[in-house]
Amino acid sequence: MNCYLHAQKESNIWYFGGNFGGSAGLDFTSGIPSALTNGATFNSFEGSASISDKNGMLLFYTDGMTVWNRNHLPMLNGSNLNGQGSSTQVRIVPKPNSSNTYLIFTAASAGNAVGLCYSEVNMNLDSGLGDVTSAKNVLIYSPACEKIATIKHKNNYDIWIVMQPYGTGDIHSYLLTSNGLIATPIASSNVAIPLIFSSSAVGYFRCSPDGKKIASAIEDAANVQLFDFDNTTGLVSNALNLLGNPFSAYGIEFSSNSQVLYVSETVSGASQAPSFVTQYNLQAGSNSNIINSRVVIDSLFGFEWRGALSRGPDGKIYHAVKNHASLDVINSPNSLGASCNYVSNQVYLNGKITDYGLPQFLNNYNTFYVDSFCLGESTQFELNASLYDSLYWNFGDITSGINNNSKLINPSHNYNTPGTYLTELLIYYNGSIDTLSHNIEIYQIPNINIIGDSVSCEGDDITLTLDTVQQAARFLWSTSATTPSISVTTSNSYWCEVEIFGCIGVDTFMVTLENCETTLDLTMPNFFTPNDDGLNDLFIPLKMEGVLDAEIFIYDRWGNNLFKSKSLFEGWNGQAKEKKCTDGTYYWIIHYTDINKKESNLRGFITLIK
Repeated sequence: MNCYLHAQKESNIWYFGGNFGGSAGLDFTSGIPSALTNGATFNSFEGSASISDKNGMLLFYTDGMTVWNRNHLPMLNGSNLNGQGSSTQVRIVPKPNSSNTYLIFTAASAGNAVGLCYSEVNMNLDSGLGDVTSAKNVLIYSPACEKIATIKHKNNYDIWIVMQPYGTGDIHSYLLTSNGLIATPIASSNVAIPLIFSSSAVGYFRCSPDGKKIASAIEDAANVQLFDFDNTTGLVSNALNLLGNPFSAYGIEFSSNSQVLYVSETVSGASQAPSFVTQYNLQAGSNSNIINSRVVIDSLFGFEWRGALSRGPDGKIYHAVKNHASLDVINSPNSLGASCNYVSNQVYLNGKITDYGLPQFLNNYNTFYVDSFCLGESTQFELNASLYDSLYWNFGDITSGINNNSKLINPSHNYNTPGTYLTELLIYYNGSIDTLSHNIEIYQIPNINIIGDSVSCEGDDITLTLDTVQQAARFLWSTSATTPSISVTTSNSYWCEVEIFGCIGVDTFMVTLENCETTLDLTMPNFFTPNDDGLNDLFIPLKMEGVLDAEIFIYDRWGNNLFKSKSLFEGWNGQAKEKKCTDGTYYWIIHYTDINKKESNLRGFITLIK
């Protein structure tokens, strides 16, 4: 299990277009997303953005046309922004070196003369609820595509605003500093596919968390382009076309380690188009290897429209499929293939319905990853920071003494008891301190035991089950079954793997099925001579094998019971009520149980001759 942690909590609260009444929302404060249903009604079915303060408290959110404060009311001067309902992206970024000023970047529908604009929000105004200042709908470039990427400068303070002018193959990077937006862009000429149709200018622009890559999903041009980005100079280069016809791309997102790319795709021109989420391994090597690394991790067929992909503060990637009541989730996006654990309809929106859009947030270079949250395993910490002079880790485990702290870049720590630990990292750089903290939950590895019959007979169905079944568990048997119990019919060693919160317990059980078949032979004579000469005086079995117990009944021709015994070898001496029976034929029944514990009856006639 892998987790992506960051210092600030600006991305804790999400609001996004909810179809059929009011925006949908998520709250990541607890570490697990919970649905929010108190959002204002969006006019956009695509672009959305929200922002919280460093403690995770909501500040405001927008659909690109209206700005709502934390009370879900339109912010002062917060109406009539230049975004549009069918525009893919709107972005919120903090002004560098300011704790109260934010810029909202809006894009009109592709090719619209309104173009790319920004509006400034001052959170010191209206008693802390915020106000859109007179710097509203300031034109940056027109006409523009609907794509906006925001990337931190290598200095970790300034911010690049990256866009593609409509009708060209150029990409422009605008630098936002503490003094404001520099109006003259860094232009990378003819590096991208020229977007000359409004439909092809639709789709997401995303940057990698490490600030070194940009990806562009181009809807009707049916392509995905991957670029190198120099976050010092703002230059874009080395375009790589990942996708071609017949696929049309819309949503796009990087894994938290920047090594895996995910795309939402639809087959162009089909009336009931199949759609996919695909994965590319950006560490595959050559360009051709990256292109060929494409793996489909989810498929839908029919009238399904895939929307945005957006990485959450927990490092998982969330996916909106239009008109669904829940979000799909890629739970382990740093892992390749099926190990990324794509789960459909994982996060229920509590009555809200998805549209195309999800919010995206500014990448933060000062982050760290945590891998392994299981007791008894070494928990690994990996820092992702561009600039630092020194580091100081506190693992929140005071019982470990001097092992509770480290100055290493990528340390590890062994927690000795399950529980919640507040882990802090102090990053010292140029006289300032950046503090990263997060509660880490260490889980007990499941203690499981398989129970069942270890020895039985061939042909029997043997049920193997677990002595305890815990909720939120994943089961995997050596037979590939995924249920808490299984039935087996062959001798073998069987194992079951139980996963709870990413921690795996395993138990093995040996089943031996023996050949329990035996020869059943119960042979009775046809006559006997009870004349006291010592020869054939008793009616007893001639042979009896494979019988555990038996009971015999003797009847005359009128159906009167003359004799019964629970021992066949007691024998019938031809008498009833201490009187000798006359010569003739008598009827007998034997009720017996064989050694396989199967009950049965045997019937016949015996002739009595004196």
